[in-house]
Amino acid sequence: MDLYSELLDRFIICDGYNFDTNAQAVLSGLKLNKSFDDKVAILSGGEKIKLMLATVLLGTSKTLLLDEPTNNLDLASVEFLINYLKSIKKSYIVVSHDEKFLDEVTTKTFELKNGIITEFPFSCSKYLEVQELAFEQSKKQYEEAREQQAYLRNKLAQATTIASSTKGKTAKDND
Repeated sequence: MDLYSELLDRFIICDGYNFDTNAQAVLSGLKLNKSFDDKVAILSGGEKIKLMLATVLLGTSKTLLLDEPTNNLDLASVEFLINYLKSIKKSYIVVSHDEKFLDEVTTKTFELKNGIITEFPFSCSKYLEVQELAFEQSKKQYEEAREQQAYLRNKLAQATTIASSTKGKTAKDND
């Protein structure tokens, strides 16, 4: 009875009574309209990837790690995935090159640079804007520093020329 009780608790936590319905909704949303009885071996490569994505989405983990989840998805499936991620009560980390998708499903952006992770409390587009502004500011500072260096080199050259000509006149005057 203890084992049965523990398994029933797990089943309820995993929403087991609604699993078939949820699974059909996810598979349909991802345009993977196959029967539960179909063998995975008969699926195409793209269909297998969609099945793996569905397995992750339907899993019981509290945090999802999604690496390029929009690959192999058509626009309708991407829209389904966006709406699905917005509706679940799980945390997720998404790695993607799809800026529009990231803007739709994320509220934070993390940058990994030189082994350091920096958190930005905004979407991908805003992050890219901030990075562009920072780049432009750095570029401007660099150009100003180069101009300052050129100015100082010119002044140093002038001072060296004056010192040389003064030293030469003094030496000639002493002769």
